[in-house]
Amino acid sequence: MADYLPLLARAAATLDTAAARRALYEHARDTLMTQLSAATPALKDSEITRERLQLEEAIRKVERDALLHHLAEANGASAPEGVGEFTPRMQRDHGASPSARLIGDNALFVGSDTGTADTLTKAYRPPIDALARLTERIKEQKHGATFALSDGWFRFATIATEIDHKVAVDPLTRELQLELRRKARELAERTLRLSGQVGWRGLGEAAGLITKALSRPAPEIADEIGTVWRLSISLGGFIEQDAIARSKPGGAVEPLEADALRFLSDLGRTTDPWIRRFPASRILGDEVHESSPRSDVEPAAKFFRCAEQAALFQDDDAKIIRIALDASDRGAACADKARTWSILAVRNAGIAMIRVLGVAAADDGTKIETALVDKIEKAVLDGERDLLELLSPRPRILNIVVRRSEE
Repeated sequence: MADYLPLLARAAATLDTAAARRALYEHARDTLMTQLSAATPALKDSEITRERLQLEEAIRKVERDALLHHLAEANGASAPEGVGEFTPRMQRDHGASPSARLIGDNALFVGSDTGTADTLTKAYRPPIDALARLTERIKEQKHGATFALSDGWFRFATIATEIDHKVAVDPLTRELQLELRRKARELAERTLRLSGQVGWRGLGEAAGLITKALSRPAPEIADEIGTVWRLSISLGGFIEQDAIARSKPGGAVEPLEADALRFLSDLGRTTDPWIRRFPASRILGDEVHESSPRSDVEPAAKFFRCAEQAALFQDDDAKIIRIALDASDRGAACADKARTWSILAVRNAGIAMIRVLGVAAADDGTKIETALVDKIEKAVLDGERDLLELLSPRPRILNIVVRRSEE
């Protein structure tokens, strides 16, 4: 495939308006289709689709950087003299990878490829009012978990409502909860030995986490609904994986033993009706209609590892995200839900971290430990490219085309 980014970036860098850039993009699309249609020998439809997607991805990146540059200038946050330039202009020297400090949904580029995180942090801090305005522009995705800072960790925010708490103390709900806990414990015990087996690493861990969540007293169980729902879609992914392994014997993943599959299937059948007694969980399940493309898994996993290595997630929450990310590439309904939820959860976590940096920079009297700010900055700087990829908007139609090309 051709690399359209440096060519497109050079052309866009000479244009001053969004209308001029749009005209450039349309001309590039028309020219590409003309060339692809006239190719000899004729190209396959899949080859044409790949080339068009490559161009669309280049357009998205160039337009994203044009917007970020415009936002930086509009907010009075231009970089100091000699520190850096707008990314498309840097693409003239293709292969350069300018470091960026993320601020809200913006990135202000610093022209140092070798500087440490500490050097980058000290080299450039935008005005406080610009930082505040930029962070206000970012919105969390409702299909992913949202996060709250608590005791130095980013933890899942509760989704429970007053109605959910009333449902939790209903005698039938409590009876089903105890039955579920028993089944989850049995599954955890029978699958613990699978922790080192290809494809089944997170199964016993997921069952153990469900057991732990369901051990909360009835008045508190509503706060665990989100946790149980997230783990239930990962368990569904494991059931789908077993079906795939049985339909394609001899693959890398072996089917579960009969007793383990029986306990897993039984827990899955019992969990769904119990979860759907809670209005909050019904909303979660019904909202995930459109899945995220598999190409988003890699940047989500990379940024998640940066945040996990910085010890920014509470341990159980990190395990839940990791299990969902691992389950996201199994190519079935629950795997699609796990993929969408985990990608958007990591994206939302990144937004929450950026907002904490904004509060720390504003110095408005809110006390945030310096050590925590340093950890967040390190995670954001180490994973800046992947986080920016997750935060960058992509047209819905392009998402659909990408998913179809992956199938």
